[in-house]
Amino acid sequence: MSDGPLAGVDVVELSSNIAGPFAGKLLGDMGAHVVKVERPGVGDSVRARPQPYDRHGTDGLTYRFLNYNTSKEGLAMNLKTDEGKDALEGLIESADVVLENMRPGSMDRLGMGWETMRELNPGLVYCSITGYGDGPYADRPAVDTMIQGISGFASQIGDDDFGTMDVLVADMSTGLYAALGTVMALFSRATGGSGQRVDVTMLDTMVSFLGHHLAEYTGDQRHDDYEADYGAAFAPNDFFETADDHIALYLTQDYWARFCATIDREAWADPNHRYGTNESRLAHREELHADLEAVFGTATTEEWLDTFDAADGPIPAAPVNDIAEMVADPQVQAQDAVQVRDHPVLGTHWLPNVVPKFSETPGDIGHAPELGGDTETILREMGYGDADIENMRAAGAFD
Repeated sequence: MSDGPLAGVDVVELSSNIAGPFAGKLLGDMGAHVVKVERPGVGDSVRARPQPYDRHGTDGLTYRFLNYNTSKEGLAMNLKTDEGKDALEGLIESADVVLENMRPGSMDRLGMGWETMRELNPGLVYCSITGYGDGPYADRPAVDTMIQGISGFASQIGDDDFGTMDVLVADMSTGLYAALGTVMALFSRATGGSGQRVDVTMLDTMVSFLGHHLAEYTGDQRHDDYEADYGAAFAPNDFFETADDHIALYLTQDYWARFCATIDREAWADPNHRYGTNESRLAHREELHADLEAVFGTATTEEWLDTFDAADGPIPAAPVNDIAEMVADPQVQAQDAVQVRDHPVLGTHWLPNVVPKFSETPGDIGHAPELGGDTETILREMGYGDADIENMRAAGAFD
């Protein structure tokens, strides 16, 4: 583990899938000591979901698991045994944080709910992640696509009536809020406060990501026809085909005249031209798009970007990279935004680097744990001897 800004913070993670593990990863990558508690022989559900492109689909090794579970130690423990429950209580008693995204009520049924844990450890920060929180949908399963749908987020994606993002935006954003909320609660405790519960839901997260669209919807008098597409406010603001690929372009009126001069279309900047003002460009968006693609089709994306970089002032444009192109992009490399990792089974793979970067206490990405790979080490650090460990094994607390 690193000596990052959260060094010295002890976290007990009881979570699976994406949102909870991602929160734990963020804390661990920043130096927190994270112990991931999993069911023996089963583990995190993501371990059991190999994708077609995983080189090895057994033993709980998948690229998804490796990505969302870096910088953790692995403890496999059957919490339905008295011995397993006692061990977990021992961990939590000295922990700073419990992070869980188990089904609603599961922690209470295990005797590990918030009210019980705060008595055991009054300074504990108890972060609980659920799909919906309390209310009529509390017991419904929650996955990313469903949350994008119910939150209204899907209605604001794409040019059609609705769409979803293939990136697990609800899961990862919820994990980000969970990590942020945990750090906030730790700061509150450090400045004179007490331990507290931090509730984070996927639904709340995605509603918050609607941002200005909520206010604009209430201010728009055409509710049924409301267009939240940010491109509806400015034109051009889109992707355009070039001679070899695509280019992303965003131009407010401030950039328009410079852009027109750079592409040798000065007449388009005349206020009396159909493209001369933002309002008139919006009224002719489809025609403008076709005309711009005719221009961009005369050169490659790289050539256009070089042209814009040489212009007399900035022009907001960027390549539209696939993943391999993004990794090779000189700006991404300059930022060291992607790590190249080696795994004995899954081989060489890419992982996003830590964000943000700290000048004095930088974070670092540690390894993801094998299922139960650190169980005996953790128990010994807690004071369990050889006989205690064997008795626990015999009682079915772990394999």
